Amino acid sequence: MSESEKGYLAGLPTDVQLGMYAFTERPEILFIAESGGDVGPLPSTLGESRSVSRLAWSGEQDLPAADCILLSETLGTGDIIELVRSLEASGEAPPVIAFVGDDGDTAERLLDAGVTEVIHSSVATVAPAVIDRRIEAALALSEHTPIHRTVEDEPTPLLQEVTENINDVVWLTRLDDGAEIQYVNSAYEDVWGRSPKHLYEDRMSLLDTVHPDDRERIRDALHEQVDDPDDYDEIYRVVRPDGEQRWVHSRSVGVREDGELVRIVGIVTDITEQKTRQQQLAAERDLVERILETSTAGIVVIDTDETIVRANEQAATILQTCKEEIQGSTYSPEDVRIRKIDGDRLSKSESPFNRIKRTAEPLEDEQLIVAHPDGEETIISVDGVPMFDGDSLERVVLTVEDVTDRVTREQRLEDQRDELADLDHINRIIRGVQEALLSTETRDEILQAVCENLTTADRYRDAIALQSAGDGRVEATAWTDSGTLVDTLFSRTDAVAPVGPTEQALTTSETQVCHRCDEDLLLAGERSSRGLKSNRQR
Repeated sequence: MSESEKGYLAGLPTDVQLGMYAFTERPEILFIAESGGDVGPLPSTLGESRSVSRLAWSGEQDLPAADCILLSETLGTGDIIELVRSLEASGEAPPVIAFVGDDGDTAERLLDAGVTEVIHSSVATVAPAVIDRRIEAALALSEHTPIHRTVEDEPTPLLQEVTENINDVVWLTRLDDGAEIQYVNSAYEDVWGRSPKHLYEDRMSLLDTVHPDDRERIRDALHEQVDDPDDYDEIYRVVRPDGEQRWVHSRSVGVREDGELVRIVGIVTDITEQKTRQQQLAAERDLVERILETSTAGIVVIDTDETIVRANEQAATILQTCKEEIQGSTYSPEDVRIRKIDGDRLSKSESPFNRIKRTAEPLEDEQLIVAHPDGEETIISVDGVPMFDGDSLERVVLTVEDVTDRVTREQRLEDQRDELADLDHINRIIRGVQEALLSTETRDEILQAVCENLTTADRYRDAIALQSAGDGRVEATAWTDSGTLVDTLFSRTDAVAPVGPTEQALTTSETQVCHRCDEDLLLAGERSSRGLKSNRQR
């Protein structure tokens, strides 16, 4: 490989080198994972060509020297940003590659914080060759790379062969006579949908292809790139001739000779698919947020450690608190003063969340009473579903609805139905009495027919007709065949002085009702006082 080829390849800042980029010594790679978690392994084949050490990060230990640092997806975003800042503060600036899975928002934050590369996968799922190429690219972008770059006037056929067989756009700018584009590979036409000819004529004509909303920012960045190419790192939109928009990530690195900046090597990656995925995720989050905040039901999301991670405004309204006090707090039904619908205290183990957590089964229309500090009470209906991550319970989602008015209406309807049933029962008795009267001739027969109809309706066990015998005494003139209560309380021939409900009925001329009477207790009392009693008797 010629010195010219080595110089150009050394300047390429990402996967351009296709494994042809070489070091005089093996670079030291440091792989960092969350403290207490699984620190490895990296793909086994990576270690064959790399010197790899591993570290469990606690945020306190000193980092060993390394040419490139790989960060596991087990690290939190805050830990990664803290780690990168500590590297900058120490004066060390090795390239940092972070694995982040599918979290697009996290990727942007990490890039802004100084992370060199972001890989949207977990360590275990990325092919070793891909990690190798990302390490090569990151080292090429970093001033930390101990590589001496050289350059000749024109790219050689070998270099062109390399750059023409990659998907990223590669360009070279020479600075010896102004800033002129020296070379652009054919991938430009695939991404931009146009020939690169206009770039050879005027480097700044690139701005004509940039989305209007991004144009001024990119104009400023291109001017600054000539003085500090290593700091150039931009994401912007490209408008193709057919109107289609593409998102691109553009970076560059300076190529120096004897300490003098002579060329700029740049690479542009089409990140449209990644951006589209991020926008879709953002749109889905916005939709979920709108659903939460416009729902007529209160929604509460609880982690398995009983932390409330989300609550909408309706939930706060129903519980008569504010959303900020609910979110982040620990789920505790005892603190909210919740009782069962029958008024009994609701224990923590019986709470909807703990029942779902224990059974992993949904819960429907669990009605509870919430007592508020002002003394008011609200009847709520709780539905809940478990949310799983694979086979593991991840969260519980509860929906809470204020059903106070509904329950009140239902109770009112139930009372009305009971009243109607009582009226229907009375009407049936009256109809039965009327039919019986048609076949009677004497007053005693009429009274006997009334007693018998009262007891055949299954509402009364015994019926007795009494009449005044003078001197404030009464005597039984008609009764039902059971006769037990009559024999106990009244003589069938002798008049007795009335007491209790019988006396009140005669005195006030109003119906007297005794509900749920204890028969043994009443009979014991009436045997001595000769009063009237029954379980339910008029």
